[in-house]
This record gives sequence, structure tokens and C-alpha cells, in this order.
Amino acid sequence: MGNKKQDLILLIPGFYADDEGHVYLYMQEFLRQHDLPDSPQVRAVVWEEARQMFDDVEISEIAD
Repeated sequence: MGNKKQDLILLIPGFYADDEGHVYLYMQEFLRQHDLPDSPQVRAVVWEEARQMFDDVEISEIAD
């Protein structure tokens, strides 16, 4: 993930975009930076909120 992440634009901790307008979520970073527990329930809420915030923009997950 290291090379990929440095080519992206930081939107907020855990959310990135590229020059083509694609959005990426690095879930572990988002949870850590917002002091949220890493559980399936919290991840589901984050995904739901992200999809609502970015509406028609596809969000890809960045994993370690």
C-alpha cells in the first residue's frame, strides 16, 4: 500500500482521492484517527456514511 498511498491526495484521515476523482478508504487509518473501535458493526456504519457522503462516487478500500 505504501507506494499507492503516496500517489493519492489526502481528503481527511482515512479518505484519499486520485487525480481522476476516484475515492479510496483506508479503514484502519480512519478508525485509528477517529478513536473508533475496529469491529464489523463500526465498519458497516463507516461504509454506510461514506456511501451517503460521496453519493455516486465509487469508493475503493485500501488495505495493508
